[in-house]
Amino acid sequence: REEDGLPTGENIFSFSSGGGTLLILVSGSGFRDSSGQIGMNIYLDRNVVATASVWTNEPGSHKAFVCNPVVLKGIAQGNHLLYVKSWPSTFTDQNDLFSLTILEFPF
Repeated sequence: REEDGLPTGENIFSFSSGGGTLLILVSGSGFRDSSGQIGMNIYLDRNVVATASVWTNEPGSHKAFVCNPVVLKGIAQGNHLLYVKSWPSTFTDQNDLFSLTILEFPF
């Protein structure tokens, strides 16, 4: 699923799992008003499971966060929430895109 920016700093995605192992791939972009690190946390059921980030030297320059594939084992069968939340120093707008892929394995 692809979303334009994160104007509220957070998007929530619900999904059902048969249980087992998940491979989660999240990418996105953002900017800040000074040089420094920008990024986002990736949450599964309210727990941070990964981060994606990058350093920017130019203020106001949109940068792609480095994708950080995450393997999660032992995921319970049932409904889950996956969401991303930008860091306090990271801004997003309609020029930023986010992509989320969940692959489920039955082991």
